[in-house]
Amino acid sequence: MLDASLRPGLLLLLILLTSLSPACARRAVASGSSGSTGGDESGRSPGPGGLLPRRDYRVSLKWIADPGPAGETSSTQRGPGNYGRKLSLGGKERYYEVHVPPGYVPGKPAPLVLVLHGGGGFATLMRHITGLDEVSDAEGFLVLYAAGTHTDHTDRLLFWNTGHPTKDPRQGKVDDVAYFRAALDDVARFFSVDPRRVHATGISNGGQMCYRLAAELSDRIASVAPVAGQAAADEFSGKPARPVPVMHFHGLHDEFAPYAGGVLGGGSQRGSKSVFEPYPFKPVPEVIRSWAELNGCTGEPVERRFGKGVRKEFSGGEGGGDVVLWTLEDGGHTWPGGEVTRAEKRSGTGDVSKAVKASKAMWRFFATHPMRP
Repeated sequence: MLDASLRPGLLLLLILLTSLSPACARRAVASGSSGSTGGDESGRSPGPGGLLPRRDYRVSLKWIADPGPAGETSSTQRGPGNYGRKLSLGGKERYYEVHVPPGYVPGKPAPLVLVLHGGGGFATLMRHITGLDEVSDAEGFLVLYAAGTHTDHTDRLLFWNTGHPTKDPRQGKVDDVAYFRAALDDVARFFSVDPRRVHATGISNGGQMCYRLAAELSDRIASVAPVAGQAAADEFSGKPARPVPVMHFHGLHDEFAPYAGGVLGGGSQRGSKSVFEPYPFKPVPEVIRSWAELNGCTGEPVERRFGKGVRKEFSGGEGGGDVVLWTLEDGGHTWPGGEVTRAEKRSGTGDVSKAVKASKAMWRFFATHPMRP
């Protein structure tokens, strides 16, 4: 969940703690996967061996083999469990992880939630931060933990190309919208996914990428729930083909993506290690109103207070395109009701809001906002 605009010492700390060479990082992904044919193989999720405190957040995965001839085990539907899958896209080796709840029945379409790590993070860490595996087990939806890219690494310090200018032209050429389209096509080969109930959430740089998916992949994404990462509807070249419902969570004490707006990227106070050039971003209320207006929400928003959290809902949107903002008065650059690592605490991400459990609240929102015909 680490933002693209990290203070200078933070990335250095993480690099020292996760000091695999780029070649070792690439092998970490390859060693967890199976060959091109035959059955699946067990392995571990990609990621560094531990952040402070010395804890390994990686999990055991069954890596899905490439489908072989008809009738082979590798081409059949999978059941409950934790899986990994490699993709080759744009000359890069990409991957994703999938959590399948115990109650899942192969052949019966289930909802799917895409989860995007923050800038400088990695896929598996989001399991710990969000607790979405547990919500999935209780509610019966699939979870796809997506993995971004880095010019030198494949298992850590990963970022999403949100369309903002990057320092390294190679990072700016990564087509992450194509990655998600390919991942959705691929995961449907092995699991029964309801195409009308595919949703996306993410934090920080991952939250901003959710907004890009809402703008440029609205034919596949039913609704989004960004956390601590804002992007207005007019920041993207593409426009949604349909109203996309939004539920946004943001802490008032967020110093990495300030609620009141500011500048993110290379020249900002916390951005000297960012992959992005400096760019302005708008205040959260302005961002939310831009999506509400785009979705055709009418009337004044309705506010309700929950302790130190305020839920503001813009309803009446076309095609059920409701827009909701959770403002957390006790929250920083963190996942509300979730977890945070000690390294992130030391970097100044701030407190975790106790006003709402974001993972449960967003699922209730997702469940009532499928893609309409």
